[in-house]
Amino acid sequence: MIAFYLMLVLLALSYAKELTLRDPIHGLQVRIPANWNLTVFPRYVLITSDDMTRFTVLRVKRGGNLKEVARAILAENQKIARSYSTHFKRVRYGILLRTDMAGYPYLLDPMLSINWGLVGRMPPSEYTSLTYLIPLKRNTLVVSFYYPRGTPPDQLEEMVKVVRSFRFTRKRTPSKKVVIRDPETGQIAATLRIPRGWDFFGTVLPTLGRNIHFVATRGEEVIRMDVINVSSVVSPVGYFSEIKVNERSFVSQAPVSVNSLESAVDLLISLWNSRGGGWELTSLEELPETAFMRAFEESMKRQVTYMGRVLGRSVDLGVFRGYFTVKQDNLVRTAFLMGFYMNSFSPMGSDSSGWFMAFTVQGRDLKRAEDLSVGVLTSFRANPSWFLSKMKRNLEDQKYWNRVILGVIDKHNEFLTRTSLAWENILSEQTFVRDPETGEIFQVDLSEGHYWRDPVEGFMIGGVEEMSELESILRSKGWRKLDQSLEGFPEQWR
Repeated sequence: MIAFYLMLVLLALSYAKELTLRDPIHGLQVRIPANWNLTVFPRYVLITSDDMTRFTVLRVKRGGNLKEVARAILAENQKIARSYSTHFKRVRYGILLRTDMAGYPYLLDPMLSINWGLVGRMPPSEYTSLTYLIPLKRNTLVVSFYYPRGTPPDQLEEMVKVVRSFRFTRKRTPSKKVVIRDPETGQIAATLRIPRGWDFFGTVLPTLGRNIHFVATRGEEVIRMDVINVSSVVSPVGYFSEIKVNERSFVSQAPVSVNSLESAVDLLISLWNSRGGGWELTSLEELPETAFMRAFEESMKRQVTYMGRVLGRSVDLGVFRGYFTVKQDNLVRTAFLMGFYMNSFSPMGSDSSGWFMAFTVQGRDLKRAEDLSVGVLTSFRANPSWFLSKMKRNLEDQKYWNRVILGVIDKHNEFLTRTSLAWENILSEQTFVRDPETGEIFQVDLSEGHYWRDPVEGFMIGGVEEMSELESILRSKGWRKLDQSLEGFPEQWR
């Protein structure tokens, strides 16, 4: 029903507390606050706050001429947002540039505009950029802070603290770039890096909101992203539950629902164990909602509340996020989950749907596997053009299903009206007749046989049996046989 795509904004390697991320693929290490996001682009590292308003950019510029580097940085800032005030200052370790900017720095990450569009909000528009140019032996280290005008000092100190924790590491894991394509359009949906020598499969799932699924493996080491959807319907005559994992569907013999982190974890472990595994839960932690999640939840609640009113149902919606660890002998598996659920109720029954993404890491040396997964995730980049195409196709699908649903509602309302009219007529011993020429409808006494009408005077006669002498006389004089129905006619059902 809903195109829910929080691919890297979600990825819950941001724990409930501060976390040191070690990325052996890109050769870096940094400690970031809870729910912040780390992305490695080809020429810079981007660290984003949980509310997508503060950004820290680290990069190395070739050459040690600080003035030339400063001019290049100023030109870049003009592209990011219109700059109207710039100040230079020499400091002990280099040069400090301060730029006042009119506009949100969308160009730091092409997906930012889409993320804000998903939550239906406008970001801050007045920004300040502080950039430090620090000379190295042959190059220049460039550290930039982008933050809204009026950001409190403690939030600025939080950004500085992140930079102080940043380290380049000498040992790097050789890696290769892989591409995920959309089978519907052939477009590149995303790119990412995986360790060299690993096998990889990635695709776009056409029936689950066109979200991305991938698996990277080498022996018992696994890094994968899966999409799980659960739909259940309960009515007075029974129930139906369908579980869809990526593109595979299962029908459950018992009611299944996902309406919390715990229920999602239970479902995932039972799916793993159904393949002959013996996975045992060793830890489970629920993660707090990020600011982005809260905004998304509010946006979704507005939509489903409106749909509930249209459908005449009460609707409950929520989101969840967390991670858990399971063990099987010496093999350990950690999964990070994020998803939503929606339950709707009516006098005729209830239905529920739960959707979540599971990012799973597996290995005998879990720390090594988790570090490699950080490198995989920080390299993940969705193609904005593909994402917009996906959203357009999802919207077209949604419009189609909206028409189907409204058509079902119209049919249901029509059935209720027809049934009600029929019962009223039976109880009052009446029926409806319609003149096939004029379309006029009359309520008359219920009698055996048919009603006929004089086309000139409009008189009606009932109880005329088929093939009778009276029927022949009336037909010869031009009278019309009237349509007859206990439940009325379509003109009365609209």
